[in-house]
Amino acid sequence: MREALMRWLRCPVDLGTLSLETNVIEEDGHILEGNLVCAQCAQGYKITGGVPHLLPLQQSQVEGEDLTELQNQTIERFGFEWRYFQDWGWLSDYPDVPEAALRFWGGLVKDTGSAFWGKSLFSKNDLQAGQLILDAGCGNGRFTHQAAQAGAEVIGVDLGWGVFSAFAHMRALPNVHIIRGDLLRLPFADKTFDRVFSIGVLQHTGNAGAAFDSLARVLQNNGLIVAHVYGRGLWTYEFLDKNLRIVTTRLPIAAQLAFSRWMAALARWLRRANERVYWRIYRHINLLPTDIHMYDWWSAPIATHHTRSETLAWFKRNGLEVLQTNPPDDKAAELARQRNHAAITVLGRRSQGNN
Repeated sequence: MREALMRWLRCPVDLGTLSLETNVIEEDGHILEGNLVCAQCAQGYKITGGVPHLLPLQQSQVEGEDLTELQNQTIERFGFEWRYFQDWGWLSDYPDVPEAALRFWGGLVKDTGSAFWGKSLFSKNDLQAGQLILDAGCGNGRFTHQAAQAGAEVIGVDLGWGVFSAFAHMRALPNVHIIRGDLLRLPFADKTFDRVFSIGVLQHTGNAGAAFDSLARVLQNNGLIVAHVYGRGLWTYEFLDKNLRIVTTRLPIAAQLAFSRWMAALARWLRRANERVYWRIYRHINLLPTDIHMYDWWSAPIATHHTRSETLAWFKRNGLEVLQTNPPDDKAAELARQRNHAAITVLGRRSQGNN
């Protein structure tokens, strides 16, 4: 981390100011090891490997439910993912392997750019130099990097060990900061950020609505916020997904990875054999040709599926104006989304008069 990050960081317990304790600053301006101490509660947080770890010692209690064990499992499973697949989304070209275009579908830098703008619903003019942007659930930092291309200051936050992959990828960028933190207990003061986005992460928190409320808390007046979450599909899809995940989420990591490779290989075989049959099957079970997508899907300790009305309700209760949704407010578009169990994305804004 760079010392400049201190102006925005707060204690996640009581939002108190933090003091920095370190004797070593690297030539590139980074602090690789040190401590942060809250002026109010005196709780300390370590800096290791260039990343501040702003996770409270207290258990994570949300609406009376203890999410501590779930978070520990999430750290373990997603931490493995973003170390094992640390270069996903950063590849300049396909590796020289059979069926590379299918096996690494979505893994190139250009794919990351397309995915970011498509999933965030931001226009190119929405992100500009002089803004402060939060990537809530940054993983290995591929979307953080895309947001930073506009010249804005970007802070990427993640619960797991993917933060070290993100830091390694973007250490040289002076406008990018990576921290380890909990979306449900963000270490920032109210109304800190001009832009907030969370792409494919809220559904893994154990309480997606409460996590969104936490993101809305740190959004400035006139700021933009994006929630991109798993959408609910056909009843057959929901039934199969729920019951398969009862098994897959309990497997050891090595077995989860093997299962994911098998599912990806099955998807590639089906697409070669009969593309039409593949897409018919896809309506009822999430079956993709890439190891990472299958691991991401079948290993996550929790992955809630949401409706359009539910997601819109998060914005309404936080006093946010909805600017755009994907799919749009159209019955045919929603039915098409359900058939392909596609995600739901909402872009909103906090108006000047809303707290």
